[in-house]
Amino acid sequence: MIHTRQIIVKPNDEYFTYFDEITKATTKLYNTTLCRLKQVMTAMRHDPEEWTNREQAIMQEITDALPDMNEQYGFDGSIRPRFTMPTPEDWLLKYNFMYALFRVTKNPDFCTKALPSQVAQNVIYAACKNMKRYAEAKNKGTDFHLPKYLHGTRRHRANFPTQAIKYKVDNNGRTYLQFPRTKLKFYLKPIDCGVYKLVRVFVKYQYGVFYVSVTLDDHLPAPQTIDNSQRICAIDIGVNNLAAITNNIGEPCLLFKGGIIKSANNLYNKQLISMRKSHCLNDKYVIKHLPEYQKATIRRNNLIRDFMFKVSKMIIEWCVGHDIDTIVVGNMRRKLTEMQTDCEYKSFFVPIPFDTLRKQLQFKAAASGIKFIEVDESYTSQASFLDGDEIPCENEPAVFSGFRGPTSYKGTTNYYGLQGLYQTADGTIVNADLNASANIGHKAYPTVFNKDTVSISDGVIIIKHPDGTIYSTK
Repeated sequence: MIHTRQIIVKPNDEYFTYFDEITKATTKLYNTTLCRLKQVMTAMRHDPEEWTNREQAIMQEITDALPDMNEQYGFDGSIRPRFTMPTPEDWLLKYNFMYALFRVTKNPDFCTKALPSQVAQNVIYAACKNMKRYAEAKNKGTDFHLPKYLHGTRRHRANFPTQAIKYKVDNNGRTYLQFPRTKLKFYLKPIDCGVYKLVRVFVKYQYGVFYVSVTLDDHLPAPQTIDNSQRICAIDIGVNNLAAITNNIGEPCLLFKGGIIKSANNLYNKQLISMRKSHCLNDKYVIKHLPEYQKATIRRNNLIRDFMFKVSKMIIEWCVGHDIDTIVVGNMRRKLTEMQTDCEYKSFFVPIPFDTLRKQLQFKAAASGIKFIEVDESYTSQASFLDGDEIPCENEPAVFSGFRGPTSYKGTTNYYGLQGLYQTADGTIVNADLNASANIGHKAYPTVFNKDTVSISDGVIIIKHPDGTIYSTK
């Protein structure tokens, strides 16, 4: 299975200067490649007499280099030349064409010593791929913006294939990466080098630091999942309750609170407002250059990423410990569309990476041999699980037995975080997110996940933070 490790390289690290030079070189090469692709596209839309000076220069460069390109790189087993001049019908220059052009013309951005050849090839391929997507979208009549140049702090990431990096172990048994054109050793956390094999490495510049993502493969087959699901848990992902989990094995329900993420986003927004006032800035692109903005953004992102990782790990460990064979998660596309238009939720909902939690659950479930499925969660918050309401398809009219109930009731305090209640037809009060979670499981497995096997009103275990105190309430 594939595993990814991310390391942050800060300005005081010894590898920072090395990555800084490489990403600057990749950005220049990407803009250089994109410039030629765009100028050829616009030139083919006009007559040669109407070409601009830049279009004339690039078309002349191609004309002069074409014979050498076919002589050195044009052999493909046929008499016909491999490379030809672009035409109005075939204006898109492909990767092989751009690679041969830069090699023949000895383009300084391509032949620079700061850029390894394999990394440079990946940059050219990325620019050509973006233009190809634009051309395909334009032919289909869909809306796809023309690729833009990278300016300011934006940089193109550097992709290092396995041919460009050596994966070694030093005399002390520590694993490290040996990047090209440097003698520095990039050490990793303890890894069994004999088990893991390097797949790829890419370096991305963001918020004043470099993120180095290392992809490894352990070459071990994923555990087999069972076809007949019997022990099931359902998960409803939200804001106040990040994950509401119900099950059909008789265990108490789980509520993972989302207050940590909301607090982090609220603090982050207050810090941005303070920065705008202190520097008298309103342009968000100018604010991104401030060191305090970059520091605050990195801290917020790391906190949320750490919280999501720990929550997903705790959920999977709970599933493995209780022999859960299937996890059912509600598909959030409809909820995202609705809540992003709500001003009450927009300030803290938009920055929450719910998809990160879903992907982590999916990956860790596969690694543990647990089946992971998604279902449409339309009407799951409105239907009454205890009353056995039928859940229709999306956009179909429906009448339900229960409704979203009061904000509080006798015997329940906000100390345990049970805000958001649902009232059934007989007046029973249950947590609204647990009711939605149970309906999600019922939609996927109505025969084994129903009100006879699932209890959402007996007991709840509340986790405000995986590292903190766990509360239990009846």
